[in-house]
Amino acid sequence: MSTRPAARLDCALAAVHALPGKEIQNLHTTGLDLSRGTLEVRRGLLRHALCLEELTHQLAADWTSYRHHRWPASSNPHLLVSQKTAVDPDHPAVSIGITEQTAMRYVTAAHPERTSKLPR
Repeated sequence: MSTRPAARLDCALAAVHALPGKEIQNLHTTGLDLSRGTLEVRRGLLRHALCLEELTHQLAADWTSYRHHRWPASSNPHLLVSQKTAVDPDHPAVSIGITEQTAMRYVTAAHPERTSKLPR
């Protein structure tokens, strides 16, 4: 696993919570509630609250601390930002280079008991 905080959180969201790259890319900082251990995922007009288990919760806390330390004046509302997007006045989302197939491989590795009956 990567040592970069954003990549570690990205990987956990894909592997543990089976979020596709597009949903991870569109997460907002306002959707993360570390005190409750939840993360809001926007799905069109719907909102889904993920309950963060210990690993993802810690990775999210590490990332937000790193993000605030690295870019304290960033006004980008997206949870995951890069050096470029953190300071971009247009507030773009960071590019997430993970396909649905890759996300499924992460899920299978993390939860083989849940995916053993899925068609290949």
